[in-house]
Amino acid sequence: MPEAALIPATGLLLWNRLDSIAAVAASAIGPPGDFLAGSFVPGMFGGAWLADSGAFRGISFPSSVIDPQHGTIEFWARISGVAGSIPTGDRPLLFQTEPLQLDLTQPWSTWRLGLNGNDGAGNGGLTGAVGDGNTTGTGGFGASYTYAGVLGDPGAWHHYALVWDAAGLPQLGLPDRQVALLLDGALASGHWEPNVLRGFGPEGGVFTSGELTPPHGDSLVLFPLAGPNWPTSATVAFDNLKVWDIARSDFSDRLQEESAPPPLDWDALAAQVEANFAATGQWFITPGTPLPPAETVDWNALAARVEANFAATGQWYL
Repeated sequence: MPEAALIPATGLLLWNRLDSIAAVAASAIGPPGDFLAGSFVPGMFGGAWLADSGAFRGISFPSSVIDPQHGTIEFWARISGVAGSIPTGDRPLLFQTEPLQLDLTQPWSTWRLGLNGNDGAGNGGLTGAVGDGNTTGTGGFGASYTYAGVLGDPGAWHHYALVWDAAGLPQLGLPDRQVALLLDGALASGHWEPNVLRGFGPEGGVFTSGELTPPHGDSLVLFPLAGPNWPTSATVAFDNLKVWDIARSDFSDRLQEESAPPPLDWDALAAQVEANFAATGQWFITPGTPLPPAETVDWNALAARVEANFAATGQWYL
């Protein structure tokens, strides 16, 4: 679904600044988070949550903010105390929906993003997954990956985004792919594996379908795992978490804490209002439809335009 398309209740579903315990418990938009461990340090915008080896699963949010058919999870993170090659195993896993689905007869239905030499699905480098094992990474697992090679300066702040859409991602030049990773606003995916071997059942190997099934776990957990031999001195700082139900492609606003509202398709809005009238006999905009701030719209001119259209055609429309 392109960003400009108008879908009722489309937009920013969760925004948490992650700059204090109070901020975690009171999201700027969306449900509150649960704080269990960690501390706070200066971040990209004010404060940031700092997780070390004693703060695994330190912050979580309801996974119900994830629209399985299309969406974006974006945030800033700074990984400190790591260098050299990225070994096999989550090093670290930056977020994941939990608990995991262990029943091989059911869809895996997991959203995750992290760094891994081999994520077990055929990907390496920066890796991610959505739905029933629809996975992607910087490249295939056979290559050698380093933190500097994937991130540039691994100790700097970087903007991460996991984007998905069941209808494809033509806005990223990927009409036949349903998931992609972006790093600092640029496409970071170079390899995809939508059908992953999960294990073996009575009839042999069990593979994922790649379908965008809803999350199995009820929590979206930050820094859930850092794999074996994670340096005890290593830390990850997180800032400005946002979850959208649109597959974003333009992250030029990442350097500002707040996000501009999604572009509005006025023709689609007019069609929606007319459909509401046809169904109910009343002219109205569906509750939850994202609209630009009032100061950006000349509502008097808009009303005059609608009235002029009615005078000319006998129909109310924009």
